[in-house]
Amino acid sequence: MALSGIKKDLLKIWQRVTRCHGVALFVHYSGLRDEVAIKNCPEWACVNVNGRRDNKIVSFFKPYVDKLLILQLKEIIDLYDVEGAWIDGDCWAAKLDWSEEAKEEFKEVTGIEYVPRKPGDDH
Repeated sequence: MALSGIKKDLLKIWQRVTRCHGVALFVHYSGLRDEVAIKNCPEWACVNVNGRRDNKIVSFFKPYVDKLLILQLKEIIDLYDVEGAWIDGDCWAAKLDWSEEAKEEFKEVTGIEYVPRKPGDDH
């Protein structure tokens, strides 16, 4: 999907310049805040305590990493021969998640059947 206003392949330009100067090419990837992924796959969204899907933040417990993030990183590596990536967002963009997958993981890991819903709840 082309973004409005972008006329050239900016990563190709960065690749050419970094190769010319003998420096490594690294990319930035915002790992949890992905509005486009949620627009295309709303079931990947984080779910708040009231059951409402977030429109910006992806759940840790959904297939986002395997079905999109890794595939996109592989594509970037193949097309631009990048040396590394900074995956950002895994701390500042993380949210509490009450998706069914998150609740099941909580129960499995803790052995606790009741999933707390608010501060002051047990566990």
